[in-house]
Amino acid sequence: MEIEVKIASEDDAHSWDEIMGASPQATIFHTWKCLKIIENYSRTKLYPLIIQKGDVPIGCFPVFYQKKLWMKLLFSPPPHVALSRLGPVMAEYNGLIPNKIESNTINLQQKVDNFVFSEINPDYLSFSSAFLQDSRGFKWAGYYVEPTYNYTHFLNEELDVIWSNIKKKSRDDIKRAQKKGLSVREGNKEDILILYDLLVNRYDEQHRNVNVSVKYLLELYELLYPTNMRIFVVENKGEIISGNIEVYLKDRAITWIGVPKAPDHANDLLTWECLKWAYHNGYKQYGIMGVAGTQRLYSFYSKFNPSLVVSFSAKKHSSQVSKWISDFVEKSAKVRGWLNFV
Repeated sequence: MEIEVKIASEDDAHSWDEIMGASPQATIFHTWKCLKIIENYSRTKLYPLIIQKGDVPIGCFPVFYQKKLWMKLLFSPPPHVALSRLGPVMAEYNGLIPNKIESNTINLQQKVDNFVFSEINPDYLSFSSAFLQDSRGFKWAGYYVEPTYNYTHFLNEELDVIWSNIKKKSRDDIKRAQKKGLSVREGNKEDILILYDLLVNRYDEQHRNVNVSVKYLLELYELLYPTNMRIFVVENKGEIISGNIEVYLKDRAITWIGVPKAPDHANDLLTWECLKWAYHNGYKQYGIMGVAGTQRLYSFYSKFNPSLVVSFSAKKHSSQVSKWISDFVEKSAKVRGWLNFV
């Protein structure tokens, strides 16, 4: 059967979310309503690509269109929405033999490439996959592909074993934080504002800007809380000193946004308590997105002994001229902070 790609409409929203709910690679941000919020706050145009084999959906790929300096650009995810991963996902493939999974994945990627560069016709496409690992179809279609790295705890052991696998120094730091009176509790909408201010202050210290809107965080909270989002805060004598925004889909919990630095080992305690919460609430995976590939961040989380999960990012230019121009835009964006994670 022929694989076809089309741009999904509002009429396809239910089918889209059914694929997301079953896909092993999807995050909560792949769901239809989240994508529409992302579209609004990134000031881009969403092209939700749905891939079918006959009448059966086999994958989805949300891409976001933006024009800069006469360049037609596609991103997944787009800038200014605090996402480091999005990209394509495959529908659930339970029961398929490895050969069929492999051929579907490669064919899907090549069909997506043909559709994007013939129908949307961008000068540049850049995306980073959340959990899809096979990039060969894109690589063979001329994309520059490089690995990306995520940390994931697979919560299939007893909690005591998970605790004992954490570095002894980190276990001691968690105990010290508790002895100093630090505690972790679930937060609420008002606590997002406090965490946002802490984040802004921390970025100011590094002479960086927080480019994500607090209204965007609050709108996602209204949509996702409590089933697909929770807030956790660390308090010291009633004062919030750190916290995380966690998101959930199916059996996977993910740390999304957190305060990057806090005193008295607050973030060690926070990470452990959030992992425990995911474990006790039946999640099979606890992931920490966007840090394993960053040299200044990876060592903090690696001491909790997560597994390293490799996915990929990819980019393609329509011509050598567009490559020169997009390279210039990308360098300028990094200088000006356009491409900051938040």
